[in-house]
Amino acid sequence: MRQCFVTSEEMNRILRKGNRLHLSPDIVIADYPIGSLVMLREPFIMDGDKITYRADVKSPQKIRGWKSSIHLPSYLVRAYMVIKDNFEMRLNDVYETYQDQLGIDSLQEFHSAWNKALPREDRLWLGAKNNHYIMVSPFDLVLKEDLESYLKEHPDVQRD
Repeated sequence: MRQCFVTSEEMNRILRKGNRLHLSPDIVIADYPIGSLVMLREPFIMDGDKITYRADVKSPQKIRGWKSSIHLPSYLVRAYMVIKDNFEMRLNDVYETYQDQLGIDSLQEFHSAWNKALPREDRLWLGAKNNHYIMVSPFDLVLKEDLESYLKEHPDVQRD
């Protein structure tokens, strides 16, 4: 089982709560309780019985007709995450603590990725230079084919 963290490339939905930032991937809503099983939905195209996931395409911007991840039927979900913890950290501390898992080589590159994920109108006050607190949610990534055995080993996982 691979331990994963919400990474910079997944930071395209930012939810504001007071002076704190709560971030999540565009396929996940922030603040899931610890132990939650979350389906990882992703953009896709259906052509008859054939499904193509956007993540599997080298140049997805050249293809039209992607359906939003929210419309992916649950039986086509390829992976799940199990929330292991929820805690707040300053943005720069996230980089310092998890730089190996993030796969980003420098703090400047991390700041650039963070800022690109923000809507343009929010970059001034939510930008990386402000070093806001963000919600960090370590999770286990569980592939669909491994889900049954994972759930047997972890009976405390909360399923909807």
